[in-house]
Amino acid sequence: MKEKIIIFGLGMDFQKYRLELEKMYEVIAYSDNFGACQDLEVKEKYIAVNRIKEMQFDKLVICTSQYYEAIKYQLERVHCIPRSLIYNVNRLGLSEETVNYDYERTVETLEQYRKLNNRVEFDISEKDLRFICNDYNKEAGGTQQHYFAQDIWGAQKILKANPKEHYDIGSRLDGFIGHLLVFRDSVNYIDIRPLPNEIKGLHFIQGDAAELKNIEDESIESLSSFHAVEHFGLGRYGDPVAPEACFKALHNFARIISRQGHLYLGVPIGPKNKVVFNAHRIFTIKTIMEELKELKLVDFALITPQEQNYTKIELHEIDEVNEKAEEYSCGLFEFVKE
Repeated sequence: MKEKIIIFGLGMDFQKYRLELEKMYEVIAYSDNFGACQDLEVKEKYIAVNRIKEMQFDKLVICTSQYYEAIKYQLERVHCIPRSLIYNVNRLGLSEETVNYDYERTVETLEQYRKLNNRVEFDISEKDLRFICNDYNKEAGGTQQHYFAQDIWGAQKILKANPKEHYDIGSRLDGFIGHLLVFRDSVNYIDIRPLPNEIKGLHFIQGDAAELKNIEDESIESLSSFHAVEHFGLGRYGDPVAPEACFKALHNFARIISRQGHLYLGVPIGPKNKVVFNAHRIFTIKTIMEELKELKLVDFALITPQEQNYTKIELHEIDEVNEKAEEYSCGLFEFVKE
């Protein structure tokens, strides 16, 4: 005889696990905080949250990962469902009778807030809970290594050079591009993916860096691309699978840079070339320099996997660094077209 369960939560996670749950268990009811969905079978068995405690069941399975802890609190503390009957769809074999410390700590802070709060308009509502249980013991922020140091390096370069126009291909909007828009009126941004929102100061061009047919030779005085080239041609971002795409892009960079123009490039580097499919490639310094042999390297910096900052490397030390670079370091290159 199958165990009788109630499924709580009818969103995306419910759709993901529904067939498996209905095969493994006898589903006697469905419930959530927002009303029944349009599915006729669900409608027939749908019950309001406050009726759950009237039902006879073996397990109550919560089908949502994002709001799981908050719903567990609601069901246990507000609707008096025994904790031993509450299950997480992602961990169905484990009852929530044994609860981790982070969850209990969050409940304690909620009760403390209620006691201390004197502003009625900021009272806690059971309908507006989203427990974040794992941030209390973290350090102050993160630096998204390599991105943090890389973005600072690139922004400082462009601030100092102050080109009339600057183009970027594929760098992070919420990092490097955001830095540039602080001190530049406009940035030209090329990416193969669509950009749904208009951003003040950002001139968006949708295009494939392995092609760039609409950009004339030697027409751009300042170009950057940080942590993007290693992804080209792997299909990860909707681009066609093309093993040579990253190298075609590098050759295009060299083609479109004007005389005395600058290319600022950041890529993962290591002691040997490799592809980690479908995440990224890792290049040797030598490979990047050979692919961009039309350009002159004028500055180089390194971010190792352990560091939060970049280190300037003298050009006469490049060969030594190329041989000893730790896998998945970040190489920051400044090239000039003479």
